[in-house]
Amino acid sequence: MHNGKDMEELGSISRMNELSSFAWDEVRLYSNEQMERNLTLYRRHGFVEVGRRPHPSRPGQVLVDMVRKLPSRDSVSAIQTVF
Repeated sequence: MHNGKDMEELGSISRMNELSSFAWDEVRLYSNEQMERNLTLYRRHGFVEVGRRPHPSRPGQVLVDMVRKLPSRDSVSAIQTVF
């Protein structure tokens, strides 16, 4: 599980661009719905909720699935060229 500091790093443009260089088109994560501060942080960094599901080992708890689309490799190359 990531703490807030790790997510701040993951949310930075340069870190997302690094992930894009692996030819990934998105980053997925899940969090317990009770972790409201984490969910707010993830949304602030571009993650969008794509579903909810029961926690497999904790009856009564719900997991929130989220995804963030990454820039295409072409747009990352263009950004790196400018800077």
